[in-house]
Amino acid sequence: ERVSEGEANQEEKDVMGEHDYYDSLEAGFNVEAGASVADAMKVRLNRQFNPQGMEILDVIIKDIKLPDTIQSQMSQKTMVISQNALQRMQQKHAMLSLIQEEEIKTLNQTHEEQKKELIEDGVYEIMMEKYRLMQLQ
Repeated sequence: ERVSEGEANQEEKDVMGEHDYYDSLEAGFNVEAGASVADAMKVRLNRQFNPQGMEILDVIIKDIKLPDTIQSQMSQKTMVISQNALQRMQQKHAMLSLIQEEEIKTLNQTHEEQKKELIEDGVYEIMMEKYRLMQLQ
């Protein structure tokens, strides 16, 4: 079964969620901003500790805490994306089930028709053999 480009994109959205056009640009900017925040923090720490003979070489931010409103918004967005993906998957499953049921019906009909043809062929062969036997007697 061949998957169209639109279906492939939709499946990718189901897995990764939908993003606005500007999300990737914003993410790149935030990475740069995060790096500049770490650099600014390193400069401030060096100003504080250089007089004591210490130098800070690198700063790594390991954990951040977002405000509750932002956390809530992110959770809601994730839930909406998940619900949309679930709905699309359920619709796809229903459609595939319907297609499968139709294929099973078609196969059963084909088998019944073939069975009837074989029975008719067998009946014809029996009649022909009986006719040949009657001619031999």
